[in-house]
Amino acid sequence: MAKLPRHLLERGPEETARRLCLSLLSEAARALERMENPEDKEGLHDFRVSLRRLRSLMRAYRVQLKGSGAKRLRARVKTLASSTNLARDAEVTIEWLMGERDRLGEAERAGASHLLSLLEVKQQTTPSVAEIRRAFRALEKNLKKALTRMRLPAEETNSTFVAATAEILAEHADILQKSVVAAHSAEDAALLHRARIEAKRLRYILEPLQSELLEARPLIKGMKSLQDCLGDLQDTRVLTTEISEALESSALEEARKLRDLALRAEELPVAYPSQNAGLLALLRRQRERRDRCFEDLERKWIGPLGASYFERVSRFVGLLRIWPARELTKRRFLLANLPASLTKRTGVGIREGWIPGNAIRERVRAVRMGRRVRYSRHVESNGDRPMEERLTRPAFEKLWALTEGRQLECRRHELEDNGRVWTIVAIPLQDLVLASVEAGAELVLPEWIRSELLREITGVKKYEPEALARAGPKSANLSR
Repeated sequence: MAKLPRHLLERGPEETARRLCLSLLSEAARALERMENPEDKEGLHDFRVSLRRLRSLMRAYRVQLKGSGAKRLRARVKTLASSTNLARDAEVTIEWLMGERDRLGEAERAGASHLLSLLEVKQQTTPSVAEIRRAFRALEKNLKKALTRMRLPAEETNSTFVAATAEILAEHADILQKSVVAAHSAEDAALLHRARIEAKRLRYILEPLQSELLEARPLIKGMKSLQDCLGDLQDTRVLTTEISEALESSALEEARKLRDLALRAEELPVAYPSQNAGLLALLRRQRERRDRCFEDLERKWIGPLGASYFERVSRFVGLLRIWPARELTKRRFLLANLPASLTKRTGVGIREGWIPGNAIRERVRAVRMGRRVRYSRHVESNGDRPMEERLTRPAFEKLWALTEGRQLECRRHELEDNGRVWTIVAIPLQDLVLASVEAGAELVLPEWIRSELLREITGVKKYEPEALARAGPKSANLSR
């Protein structure tokens, strides 16, 4: 997932849009290489997602990419991504059937077995990796040529990528909200499909901003929730279509058998094929699942909760329109305990160490999210813009050994409250809980902070990360 550093957010919209699309093209190329490994089950999925993001952002920034043949190239990206759709739909259906198999009755199992045999044939329609590679390489060459060619503006402009994104975001949010609100039942398939597509587009527009604009993160989380609701509904539509086609095919085949028996004057069977009864039972199960999914969507998105989300998007758009405004102070607070709402959450595990040095300040970092760990090295020199370098685990461990006596291990949580993103850091070895938020003097502390607050520590150097790393564990003199 491409994330834009601050200096690209401040650049012109055309340059940054092109750089963003090139970054996504590189992600697709890396995912394609992984598809060569039969053990990598996520390669195809990641390749599809990268192409989807690329096409979506080429469409969103089509004005900025005008003159690059973007519309024609978008169509080619769509064609390549769509070549795996049938197999992907079959995979979704197979996964659901396998997960439900033990809960199915005898008739339903007969229908499921018949459907599985048909779906396994469909799964084979995915083009080979070699075919995908040939199509992608030709497309990649044309995209690189188009995206690395930039127009010089006729006159000087102060427009930034962030300012252009604000208007694009506002437009997509409006379309999405209208599509969701207009859906009155699960039968409104066209509206719900449009909403699903717009939710993806909105999320893809927000994601590159999250490194520098933390307010984007809870909005991205909200879009993931909406995508889950709409994705479940889409899955039921796909499953219903698959089951219906299998039922129609089976019924037609049975009708032909009955016709042939009748023409040969043979005795007709009394029992209806069990697979057909099973397919009918599966259809009923899908209808019930679809209705439950729509009820979930209504509860979370069609009403006050949904309206509240889009109000937050509107506030974020307002922030983008004036960005970069006067920098807000990062206010920091010392808490007695981790807020109650976070006690059962895992958070993000962080190991951070500083390598001794004066002219060059260097630190290494390992960030664990679930099973994934991201290793990196950060360098600052003579007031230059900080540089970040991705590391392998062995490279990280070698550098980590150099940070002895300057190491910090903590767990980080993020909470959105009234449009602000709070960062809560728990440091078990020093028995410390710190909270920070970007805000001015007008900040009103939420109750969940006030209930644990010891004092404000904004500007207190001994609570800065590097100072805490040097202080060491709880035995160090860190009086509260």
